[in-house]
Amino acid sequence: MTTEEKLQVLEQNGFETKHTLERFMGKTEIYLRFLGKFLADENMDGLRQAVTYRQVKNAFSYAHTLKGVAANLGIEVLLEKLLPVVEILRGGSFDGVEQWMPELEQRYEQVIQSIKQCEE
Repeated sequence: MTTEEKLQVLEQNGFETKHTLERFMGKTEIYLRFLGKFLADENMDGLRQAVTYRQVKNAFSYAHTLKGVAANLGIEVLLEKLLPVVEILRGGSFDGVEQWMPELEQRYEQVIQSIKQCEE
């Protein structure tokens, strides 16, 4: 798969690559390498565990960090589901977090599959 085809796959799956590549000084290969590192990011696992055990401070920390990573990498499809979760947790509450988690999980898996497709 060419670099252009990889970028098309990402864009079709909710990644914002144009402005993101500007942050990477137009260096597509570096951007793709950082996306590959996202596969090893443990913040989603931490968020899942913190939500399961109702640890609001930990959940906020994981969600906020994941939001920052998603924003820096242009992963808009994930970011739009993370924003409400972060704001709920910022308030020290879990009210509504459980309703957002299934969609967040689905989007996260979509992101993972999109990145893996670009690594083949």
